[in-house]
Amino acid sequence: FPGQFILILYTFIVVWSVGALAAFHILLLCQGKTTREYIKSSAPSSADNTEPQARCERTRQICCAKTPSYIGILRQCDADVRTYMKRNDMGGTQPVAEEEDEETG
Repeated sequence: FPGQFILILYTFIVVWSVGALAAFHILLLCQGKTTREYIKSSAPSSADNTEPQARCERTRQICCAKTPSYIGILRQCDADVRTYMKRNDMGGTQPVAEEEDEETG
């Protein structure tokens, strides 16, 4: 029973802290401020417009931004590495590191 109480108390403290931090940053998002601007209060806000349309636009820009896909870039890089290895006869059975060890030893 004491172990369960300690675990419940610990969980409550952690969830409360993280929840408060998340709520604070959501508030900053709605105000269009950075954490530094909020703390300093002397720096002008990058977006003083706090109308609902502006809030929705900022939220959409942050939460719905498309991240670029790197699959095509990785495939091209893989093809370039294969081409390089073929050109330099590195497609043999011995790894490059072993060949270097034989030359130095």
